[in-house]
Amino acid sequence: MWNALGLFPASGTGEFLIGAPCVKGAVFKLSNGKTLETEVGNAGGVYVKSVEFNGEKIDNYRISVEKIMNGGKLVFEMQ
Repeated sequence: MWNALGLFPASGTGEFLIGAPCVKGAVFKLSNGKTLETEVGNAGGVYVKSVEFNGEKIDNYRISVEKIMNGGKLVFEMQ
């Protein structure tokens, strides 16, 4: 599931690596009851141009598990 959303758990690091999602978007409930939403702009693109989480740009293509588990919106722009 994570892979389809463009998130790859980096075992032992407490982080997800960000890659190209396979779906145009999704909304799902996390195990703690919070919601994670993903949105993909220019979904026909194969390369990640930029990523934002809750309006904050992610420069290093990594995001903490803690942030994801707090819920919010992850927005990909593809090229």
